[in-house]
Amino acid sequence: MSCSHVVAAEVERGRFDETGADASWEDRNEALLALQRLFDEASTLEPGDGSAAAFDADAWRALRPCFQSCLRDLRSQLVREACALLGKIARACTDADGAPRPHVAKDGARPVVRDAFPTLLELLSSGNRLNARVADDCVLALLERCRDRRLVAMVHEAARGKSPHGREAC
Repeated sequence: MSCSHVVAAEVERGRFDETGADASWEDRNEALLALQRLFDEASTLEPGDGSAAAFDADAWRALRPCFQSCLRDLRSQLVREACALLGKIARACTDADGAPRPHVAKDGARPVVRDAFPTLLELLSSGNRLNARVADDCVLALLERCRDRRLVAMVHEAARGKSPHGREAC
């Protein structure tokens, strides 16, 4: 049974596509927390009878605006919750060795992680130390859990970049 419609509904509830609406940050935070609970439940799923994966490409497409807005937000609460959600997605969709859990997500959530990863690397060199620390923890957790050579290549490129803070963080 696909849970993509639940992800899309929570993203819609959080109104992540609206920009500059200070009043809606609580809605965004609540939607992030609800998504975290959903992926916590998904991490407890056991392999079934070969039915479809719980999360598919539609879920990852629905999450794209969520991470694009929250990881760039100046509120450290939203950045912290978005990073926590990325970590829970990685734990739910991959096993301890980094292999995808096909009954949760056949692709191991790699598309959503690859979409969010460059923004996390940008956060490492931001002036906000709290957000940088949260992003650093998230980058390390994603590298450990989602074994994808493209993530390592992104870190390598950031380490060779022009920003001295970015090079130091990588």
